[in-house]
Amino acid sequence: MEDQKSSSFRRWALQSSAVALAYVVTGKISLLLAIPPGYATAIWPPAGIALAAVLVYGYRSWVGVFLGSFFVNVLTGFDTRTEGAVLTSFLVPVGIAFGAALQAVGGAYCVRRFARFPNQLSTEREIFLLLFWGGVVSCFVSAGVGTAVLMATGKIPESIFLLNFGTWWIGDAIGVAVFTPLVLVWTLRPVEVWMPRRFIVTVPITIALALTVSAVSIGSNWERQRIKLQFDQQASPLAPALQKTLNSYLGVLYSLKGFYAAFPHGDRDNFRTFTHQSLSVLTGLQALSWNPRISGNERADFENRMHREGYPDFHIIERNAEGKMVPAANRSEYIVVDFIEPLAENRKVLGFDVASNPKRKKALERARDTGRPTVTSRITLVQEKGNQFGFLVFMPVYLKGRPHDTLEDRRLNLAGYMVGVFRGGDIVNAALQDMNMGGLVYRLIDVTNVPSGVFLTENRPPEHGSSTLVDEGFFGGSMSIGRSFPIDFGGRKWEFKVSPSEDYIARHRQGNTWMLLIGGMALTSLVGMFVMVVSGRSALLRNLVAERTDKLAQSEKHVRAIVDSALDGIITTNDADIIQSANPAIERIFGYSRDALIGRNINILIPDSYSAIHREYISNSVKTGEPKDNGIRREFEGRRKDGTRVAVEMQITDFYIGEDHLLLGMVRDVTERKEIDRIKNEFLSTVSHELRTPLTSIKGSLGIVNAEALGKLPEKIKNMIQIAIKNADRLTGLVNDILDMEKLGVGSMEFDFEEADLRDVLRQAIEDNTGYAQEYGVEFVLKKTNFEAKVNVDVGRISQVMANLLSNAVKFSPQGAQVEISLARHDDMFRVSVVDHGIGVSKDFRDKIFGKFAQEDSSDSRKKGGTGLGLNITKSMIERHGGRIGFDSDVGVGSTFYFDLPERGRNEAISADK
Repeated sequence: MEDQKSSSFRRWALQSSAVALAYVVTGKISLLLAIPPGYATAIWPPAGIALAAVLVYGYRSWVGVFLGSFFVNVLTGFDTRTEGAVLTSFLVPVGIAFGAALQAVGGAYCVRRFARFPNQLSTEREIFLLLFWGGVVSCFVSAGVGTAVLMATGKIPESIFLLNFGTWWIGDAIGVAVFTPLVLVWTLRPVEVWMPRRFIVTVPITIALALTVSAVSIGSNWERQRIKLQFDQQASPLAPALQKTLNSYLGVLYSLKGFYAAFPHGDRDNFRTFTHQSLSVLTGLQALSWNPRISGNERADFENRMHREGYPDFHIIERNAEGKMVPAANRSEYIVVDFIEPLAENRKVLGFDVASNPKRKKALERARDTGRPTVTSRITLVQEKGNQFGFLVFMPVYLKGRPHDTLEDRRLNLAGYMVGVFRGGDIVNAALQDMNMGGLVYRLIDVTNVPSGVFLTENRPPEHGSSTLVDEGFFGGSMSIGRSFPIDFGGRKWEFKVSPSEDYIARHRQGNTWMLLIGGMALTSLVGMFVMVVSGRSALLRNLVAERTDKLAQSEKHVRAIVDSALDGIITTNDADIIQSANPAIERIFGYSRDALIGRNINILIPDSYSAIHREYISNSVKTGEPKDNGIRREFEGRRKDGTRVAVEMQITDFYIGEDHLLLGMVRDVTERKEIDRIKNEFLSTVSHELRTPLTSIKGSLGIVNAEALGKLPEKIKNMIQIAIKNADRLTGLVNDILDMEKLGVGSMEFDFEEADLRDVLRQAIEDNTGYAQEYGVEFVLKKTNFEAKVNVDVGRISQVMANLLSNAVKFSPQGAQVEISLARHDDMFRVSVVDHGIGVSKDFRDKIFGKFAQEDSSDSRKKGGTGLGLNITKSMIERHGGRIGFDSDVGVGSTFYFDLPERGRNEAISADK
């Protein structure tokens, strides 16, 4: 008994130690997945390990959970700076560890009670209940206890309690969703039950975790790239704005140079008036002055003039070694401040010899020799009362009318300098006052002959900015983010450096990486749930697959039986006309076995004379999608295996199997129907021939009687005779139409093809039918055509076609309407269109309109009369000319009937074949 207790204790101690070690290791690893800059993690794997440990090893495992949580928090946040900090560094981990242990025990209890664990975790309900009670519900415990401990010890303020609580809860819940299933499949018994599921569950979850970590790493880098891009977009306009402002200040000096050219002897009042506007607008401009060149011999006269102008104490002055203003020493030449504005603020520099300073003298000489404005290096202005640095800009001015094209001329004829006095900070502030400077730190330095640069001005000390964006952690990284812009100004090289502040970087973080991590981990947990269900129900799925496979086989047999028993032939081909399948009816119709057909070109079933037409039809169908609706039905003579012909009707539709485009042909042997049609046509022809002779006699007799050749007729009898004549005419038209139809059907109608201009044919047809149109009160309008329309046609037959179309248009047009006839080019053919504004063709009748004896059943159309054969005959005649016919119609608006004829030469082969 004692040994048994000892063994049980050792097992418990080993299990608790393993749980504590796993908690610490996974806890430290999860901290590497923190998102900068807050360093919060969206997943806490130890929570899932703790729940699984209690479920597998029992409630006693809480000790391992407690120890693991305690040590991971001590290792993360232990503080030894003060005695109070040391105490807090132990109390906080104890409180958090208590919450973690309580959560694991409570979660395990809920899972056992409400999710009926242990079970096989093979259904959606079992998985959902495990993760709901063990994750969603129980994770409130550790989040609540831990956040309360942190707030009570002053680690976090009360204002972010809910934020910290939510982050903690999400991390624990996702940790349970991802890692609890992993631990369970590797630790539950019996092994033979769970072994097949281990890799099925582990591999997808591991891949999902790896993809999430990779995606977040990329997202974190994108976040830094985005901050850099936003910074670049904000910083890039600053240097051009500064350069533009500096150039505008130079423009003032160019204006002053022009002022001297216009008024070489101008006085102080003129100078004050001229500079007033610039000084009031350009805030970075400290002063503007005119500094004439005074020789040593002219010094006394110059000083006396200034005395006369109201400056009795005036002398040409310079700064001594102590920085005080004293009368200038005797020199051969002075550059003296004569006019300066604003005078009140700059009176003390009046008479100052700018050339007394060696650095300024070099700038003066460079400006004189180049003829261009020149900027001095950084100086402390005589007028400066603050701590800004300034600089001067010297604009050389030469004596009016004197040459200054050469260096010698410029040195000899220098009159003086227009000088701009600038304060560095003011001019930069003026340039950037309308720019977005939020969170940006800038520094302007002069790098002329000084690689490290000489500071000119800045808005904040450099340590407030960051030229490199550095994030810690697994998702961290380093990226150069500051910008440096070169500025050329008055012969000097300046560098304008801009960098973001820490506040700027913090404000521009959007938290997308954090959301990506949460989303990725949530997706990983869903993957875990999915693979748990899939692995647990694999046998059920295999059975289901087998059952459905059997049903599919039965369905295929059923379909095959239907296809094989069909009376009509069914054949499929690909886009290259290679036969893919054929049913027994195809074998009966063409005499080939199914095996002999599959893999061969469908041309073996099609006569050579029809092969090209069939190929063109198939090509057009693939391009236009024409067969997709109801398919296209065509009649032709097929070719049997023994070489004999068989009359067939084929309806073609297309469909897809995967990405393979196939054509389905429904083939019917119409030999018997053709024979019936032949007998019917012969009967109609015989009847029509037999009717024509008596009809001719009847019409002749009625005509004689109606002409009163046999005596005057009473009015009533005459009306009846006229009715009889009209009906005899109608019967004659019907007989003629039947004869034409019969001739077209058997191919005995003769066509006399000749070259003609369609314009002449149309004009003649309109003239021939104008009388008929006038009876209905309708007018023909022929639209003008500006091109020749040479065709090879039977003029009489085309006139018959036009008569049919024109009479139909007249019959169905309201009185007073117009019928428009037009001729145009359409593709490679000539198109003749007849447009009426009548009742239109109903949708139900459109498919039948070119059929034999086709008449619309509406009462209005029946009143118009007609045999119903005209459009059928017209269609046949147009097709015999190698053309095509069609129509467009809107009910209540009107109809357009058109036919296309090939250009001369294109239908000669067709007419010869016919």
